[in-house]
Order: sequence, then C-alpha cells, then structure tokens
Amino acid sequence: MPKQSTLHNALVRRSEGLLAHVHNLWNGKTFQNVLFTWAGEQIKDDAGMPINDIVGCDLPEDANSHQKTAVDMVVRTSACGLLRIRREDSCIKAVMETQHGSKSWTFPFDLRGDSRVLGSPTVREDEDCLGILWKAGS
Repeated sequence: MPKQSTLHNALVRRSEGLLAHVHNLWNGKTFQNVLFTWAGEQIKDDAGMPINDIVGCDLPEDANSHQKTAVDMVVRTSACGLLRIRREDSCIKAVMETQHGSKSWTFPFDLRGDSRVLGSPTVREDEDCLGILWKAGS
C-alpha cells in the first residue's frame, strides 16, 4: 500500500541524504551512534534559540539506554520523525520512523583485505521499527 503522507516521504528523502555520509563516519573500527529527530513544532534549544527542523544527538555507549534516549528526544522535540543510526555486531543499521511507517537501511561490514568497509545497504520498508512513532502491523 503506498504511503499517504507527504511528510513521511520527505523525511525518507532527508534520511537518505544523511545516510549518504555514513561511509565517511565509519573508519573500520569505531562508529558514533546517533539519533536525529525532526521537530514537529518550533521548540527552543538549551540556549533559548528557536528550532523547527532537525535535532541530533550522540547516543550513549550503553545500547540498553538507546530506546529511552530516543523516547526522551521525541517528547522533547515533539518529533514528527526520527532516524537512529547505530553500529551492531555485523553492520551499521539505520531506522527511520514517522507515524505513517518506517524504513531501514542495513549496511553490512565487508572484508576487503585487512579492512572492514561498509557494503551496499539492504533497504526494508515497514518491517524494522523502533516502536516509538509507529509499530509494525499497526
């Protein structure tokens, strides 16, 4: 079933733009896990400056706290969309979610000689989700 939300489609495109740089962030050993939310209304940052677009933060090293951090950011920014990018055992995985669905990109680690590089992503729609703004089967 095609997506009915122009906003969802726009945030998919913006996520793809951010993910075009994921290869530059991977150095073969480390990767800083990050979370982006798109503010659903104008909010103020910690310095009182208005924000009405994307807000990003580094995720804590403890993967068990990623979900809580994401929920807190969604609430704080009244988010209409979010994108989490994090390293997993065999890949870097990105999950984008809006109230209209989800899209994920899985970049596998490929061995090239002595180096691990990111391979081409596997893309899935409405299968992987964080369950904050949207849940599969909903």
